[in-house]
Amino acid sequence: MVILSDKSTLVKYVGLQNKELYELNILLFILILGILVFVHELGHFLVAKKSGVYIHEFSIGMGPLIKTIKGKDGINYSIRALPLGGFVQMAGEIYEDDGKIPKEKFMCNRPWYQRLVILCAGVFNNFLLAILILFITLTSVSAEECVLRFEPARVDFGHINESDGIVTRSFTIINTSAKEITISEIVSTCDCTVADYKNVVIASKQSFEVKVSYNPLNRPGRFDRPLFIFIEGYNAPFEISIIGRVTPRERTIEEIYFYDMGHG
Repeated sequence: MVILSDKSTLVKYVGLQNKELYELNILLFILILGILVFVHELGHFLVAKKSGVYIHEFSIGMGPLIKTIKGKDGINYSIRALPLGGFVQMAGEIYEDDGKIPKEKFMCNRPWYQRLVILCAGVFNNFLLAILILFITLTSVSAEECVLRFEPARVDFGHINESDGIVTRSFTIINTSAKEITISEIVSTCDCTVADYKNVVIASKQSFEVKVSYNPLNRPGRFDRPLFIFIEGYNAPFEISIIGRVTPRERTIEEIYFYDMGHG
């Protein structure tokens, strides 16, 4: 049994230590926001260009300019220093602002329905992106379907006495897939919970009984502990909970008054 409080297992399960995880979350936030902004601004850009509106610049990011390329269509395609945004700079968004541009190419001079479509195109693109992500997610879930069933679904230890010491219950893992699976680890969140297992190969439609021990010492009250079952070839673990309630034992005087007040 490997305990999640062990540093190596913790890093393996969580993926990164706290500091690295924090930094990763920031990077993921910037990346996701950048994708959302890009898709949003791309909607404005494509519809505006299709509608004949003159576009000065299509930029990913805000702030200082890092790189710009002038396309054959005369539009400046730019990358800027701050990844938290982006924009499409169209001519005449409010009024005619450049005398060198034909009047019909100002956005403010386009028909009202074209202006409306240009304004709504960004939100519409984000909506399409959400549908695409949902489709990919559902496809992935169906491709890697649940291959385990647990009986019982939650391991209930019931009411146990703290003075009874370690208590053991069991649950059954059933392989519902069409191929054999290998259980590589069963991971607990603390050393109070231990599963008795070894690397187990379960044939298709077969089952395996796992014994779980819980140590109630110094843990009075209700408990609800997860167990994570790792299977070779699957990225995410399966989870089952053990629940119960510990009736506290009677404490000794020494345990209640544990400070040494001296002698005399």
